[in-house]
Amino acid sequence: MKKAPYLLTVSLLFFLFTSPVFANSLSINEFVVNSETEWVEFYNASDSADFVKNYWLDDDLDFENDGGSAKKLLTNLITTSSTYPYLEIKNFLNNDGDYVVFFDNNGNIIDQYYYDSGPGRDISIGRSPDASGAFSLLVSATKGSANSLPPTNTPVPTLTPANTPTPTKTTNTHTYENKFSKLLFNVFYQHTRSFRHFFTG
Repeated sequence: MKKAPYLLTVSLLFFLFTSPVFANSLSINEFVVNSETEWVEFYNASDSADFVKNYWLDDDLDFENDGGSAKKLLTNLITTSSTYPYLEIKNFLNNDGDYVVFFDNNGNIIDQYYYDSGPGRDISIGRSPDASGAFSLLVSATKGSANSLPPTNTPVPTLTPANTPTPTKTTNTHTYENKFSKLLFNVFYQHTRSFRHFFTG
């Protein structure tokens, strides 16, 4: 019996199931760029987030050369919530557009996002749902906890004009009665004159 393939399989399984980082288990989850204190929150599916303190945050895709701000080691990562650890920073991300890049300790990109315009003061950009959803503006910032939902589109109210009553055509009965009376009088008068002329010659 050959033991080498068996030992290799066991070692591979041990690595896969004991590694603190799985596929999609660690990602950028939410961040605020225009605030007194900027911050970036991560999603971590592991029981502990202490290992993330050995990872890096940057605002460009080149781990070796800093094209923008100097990359930051996540030593000061706040891990009160192991699921939603976050880093508070100052003057790191541009308000009007920048990269948010998450590197592991070997310089490999774990996650990244590029925003091309400013979201507004104290407005957060984040995933909804957490970890797997697409990035969008969120209803409220939720540093260190589960993300809020994106704002729903408020339908524009349709203005319906009030019913305008259709004008009713009224008949002036009095006017018609007067005209009819005058007509009868004229006919009677003409016949009376003809009759008088016939007898008086």
